[in-house]
Amino acid sequence: MVTGRGQVTTETATLAIEATGLSRAFGDLVAVDAVDLNAYQGELIALLGPNGAGKTTSIRMLCCLLRPTAGTATVGGHDIVRDPTAVKEIIAVSPQETAIAEHLDAWENLRLMARLHGLDEHETIDRLPAVFPPPRDTVRSGYSFPRCRRADCID
Repeated sequence: MVTGRGQVTTETATLAIEATGLSRAFGDLVAVDAVDLNAYQGELIALLGPNGAGKTTSIRMLCCLLRPTAGTATVGGHDIVRDPTAVKEIIAVSPQETAIAEHLDAWENLRLMARLHGLDEHETIDRLPAVFPPPRDTVRSGYSFPRCRRADCID
């Protein structure tokens, strides 16, 4: 593998994602069929294909949101089935669909996410202005696309 000017090779790069025979079926429908994938630290990859090709299902499995029906995968050296908590601690995903509640303002959404992740309420409140500056009183449905993506990424 060669990437950009850095001339990174598989002999010197650290494997970030490794999937072998990764598969997912929903009843008789095979959504992902034996995917093999190696992605190295610092490498940018893209999953391309038509609707229904299994791109989202593959990502959901690698993010530990959906259990594979066959195969294995590690992210950062952690098995997605045996150690999903460790995987979730080292990844950040910003899906196309927003994960924030449209009826809450930015800070309310961020406080909700912080509570769900077990963060201290007072520390969260203290850090909010630096992470997501005002205006904070606009609900999600009034955000511009870039502001909505920023809120998603912080979550």
